[in-house]
Amino acid sequence: MSYDDGRYHYSFKIALLGPNGVGKTDVLTHHLQTENSSAPATIHHIECGISYVVKDVSALGRLYRVQYWDVQSAEHYMTQVARVCRGAAGYVFVFDITDRKSFEITKRLAQLFEHTGPVVKKVLIGNKCDLESQREVSKAEAEDLVSQYKSSGMVQYFETSGVSGQGVYEAFTLLHTEIFGTIPKHPDPELLLQRGVRLGKRWYGAGGEEFEAHNFKVDDTTKKVDWM
Repeated sequence: MSYDDGRYHYSFKIALLGPNGVGKTDVLTHHLQTENSSAPATIHHIECGISYVVKDVSALGRLYRVQYWDVQSAEHYMTQVARVCRGAAGYVFVFDITDRKSFEITKRLAQLFEHTGPVVKKVLIGNKCDLESQREVSKAEAEDLVSQYKSSGMVQYFETSGVSGQGVYEAFTLLHTEIFGTIPKHPDPELLLQRGVRLGKRWYGAGGEEFEAHNFKVDDTTKKVDWM
């Protein structure tokens, strides 16, 4: 299947959240360097502390257009964070294992997005695992946080290094896999939006045939696709 024309099957947004200095941008940079993607990433700066990158990612015979939002999440930005991240299909909560305050902020972020429910997937990352001797947050504490929010889509805790890239591939691979798993076999735009996923310029018919069209039929009613 050729992706040269830039058409994609589905699009969704993943938000990376955490206070300044925890290494979110380093983690995202390592991920983008290992991503199975079709074109170089372009960084878009929205405002101070907020930027996003768009990548076309191929997996399972389909093309996914993914927006990765890098959002500074200091306590006084919580209202802004909630607005920017609305409609995301996945969240990456990042804290610094050598900074307990960053972990406390991350706990408040997890609570802030608890309402998204189990269909919106989340992973927790403890960054700077290369600074083990300076650790202030234990693995057990982080894993307890995941357990606390399991019912709202938090799936696993990973420790990463923004220096070496350790653990980054595994964290994003799991998150992508979890999001792909929420997409039903027969695309219904309303059901997809509940999961933070939108139909792209390719979609599949009930018999598995692939179409390239701007309209699709659900329950004998033709609806318009609103591209992301």
